[in-house]
This record gives sequence, C-alpha cells and structure tokens, in this order.
Amino acid sequence: MTSEPSESTARLVSSPVELRDHCRTHASGLVQIKPKVVFMKIEARHAEPVSMKINVPSSGIGSVTLLEAAALVSLVKLVQPRKIFEFGTFLGYSTALLVENSGPDCEVYSLDLGESHVGERPLTDYDEADLRRDGDINDAYL
Repeated sequence: MTSEPSESTARLVSSPVELRDHCRTHASGLVQIKPKVVFMKIEARHAEPVSMKINVPSSGIGSVTLLEAAALVSLVKLVQPRKIFEFGTFLGYSTALLVENSGPDCEVYSLDLGESHVGERPLTDYDEADLRRDGDINDAYL
C-alpha cells in the first residue's frame, strides 16, 4: 500500500540555507527539494556555468524527463560521489547520465529486475495512449 507523505513526515525545502539547516537538525525523514534549490546551490558554488552532458531523453512512459535529468546531474555535480548505486535501469538513460557526469574515479552500478517485476499482463498489452491518460493504468505498467 502506497501513501503520500504527511506534512509531519515530508517537508518542502525552498532554499539552500533551509536545506543545510534541516540536515543539521534532523537525523532522518523525507525531504522534498525543489529543483530550483539544487540549481541555486550549483550557481552559488560555481562562478561559471557548470557543463553537463544531457542527451534528449526518451519520450516513453517511465523514462526521466529533461527536468529530472538536469536535477539528477546537478546532484551528482554537487555531491561528487565516489560510488553510485541505481535501482531500476529501465532504458539506461539515467545510468548514462550518472556515468557521463560523475568524476573519473566514480563507480556507477545499476540493477534492473528485467521482466521479473512485471505482473501477469504482458507489456505489449498496454496501449501508450491509455498509459498517458490513466494514472491507474500507468501505475500498473510501472
């Protein structure tokens, strides 16, 4: 059963300072960060524009959007991880983003369950128009 985070467990952070303060005072919990805040943090850290390698994402259902790709790459640029583990490779678009935008010493791992996670209904039974129009059908597909 999936539920939306309640106000007591989820908090919307609207500035880099709020994010820093929240992380210092809270040990755990769900924090929602606006993409603009991530981009502001990049701008605050770097005087020059930060280059990113982003390919045009797939328009297929389940792929990352251009905004999600930019936010993901921005997080990689900010954190500069040495290891990344991605759950759910799907088409490999975000995996490529992680590899192409992380440091040369970063190891990127991705795990995909393949067809084993799909329910009884084959993927070919789903009509793309229905996936885009009906949230329940889209959820069942994903």
